[in-house]
Amino acid sequence: PAQISRIRLSDFTFVDTITLATGENIASGMHIVGTNLYVGLWVSPGKIAKIDLTTFTQTSTLTLASGENHAEEGSDDGTYLYIPCENSRHIVKIRLSDFTEVESLQLDADETEPQQVLVNGNYLYIVTRQGANTGTAGKLIRIPLNDFQRSAGSVITTVKESNGIIALGDYLYIGNYSRDLPAIAQINIASFTQTSYVGLGGIGHGEGIVDIDGYIYGMSNVTGNGASMVKKIKIATSFFGDMLDSTSNANHGQTNALIDSPDQVGAKISKGINFDGSSEYITVADDSSLKFGTGDFTISLWVKRT
Repeated sequence: PAQISRIRLSDFTFVDTITLATGENIASGMHIVGTNLYVGLWVSPGKIAKIDLTTFTQTSTLTLASGENHAEEGSDDGTYLYIPCENSRHIVKIRLSDFTEVESLQLDADETEPQQVLVNGNYLYIVTRQGANTGTAGKLIRIPLNDFQRSAGSVITTVKESNGIIALGDYLYIGNYSRDLPAIAQINIASFTQTSYVGLGGIGHGEGIVDIDGYIYGMSNVTGNGASMVKKIKIATSFFGDMLDSTSNANHGQTNALIDSPDQVGAKISKGINFDGSSEYITVADDSSLKFGTGDFTISLWVKRT
């Protein structure tokens, strides 16, 4: 069975551990509401373990309906807890007052592997990975909380293999799991459009994002050598946009760390980047849509020489 451990923050010291009940294996996500901790369990059907944080004891377990498999990390609106089920594409709505499943919504067949959800304002936001290591662009799905139903314009394409979401001010920030270019996308909440994109650097899995005091910290595991790294991104200057692929291929550009907001200048069409001529660059990951074959093709661009 899965185990949950407590660590005291003041001196970063291990305190104790509880072991969940038999068959409650693979804890894959945790969410706190008040004095209770809700743990998603990666079993079939999925389960949610409820832990009283005042006594640090397990008080109950909710088993989801048949076919609602592999529960992940949830989010709540104060009345309901929303849990994504990764392998079955379900989003389950649970009433907190009596810890009972109310209803569930299954995503479309091409909206695979929902791993994290976020309640913000009047909506539930769902990020999907679209299949690990496939290089397929992930999706961000917006569901109204008042009726828990899909509606027109409720989905946009975002960073490849999306994984991780936080809300700050007028924007959502989405991390990704992609092997080729770990990155964080910025989404304007009001317009529900992607406005910017910042790479984490390196080649490896993006593994989650957190925000602290005006910065976002993104982690990636570097493929090949087993190393991990954390990149610190200043929100005020790093997310300035216009590095986005305007086609549906989502081949967005990744700026290196030396390009920041002052480098964005007026251009022939919308905005451009003023490169320093030596150390600044934009990288676009390899993708099948960029393989032009052996026939003739044309590449065009606007460049202003100094």
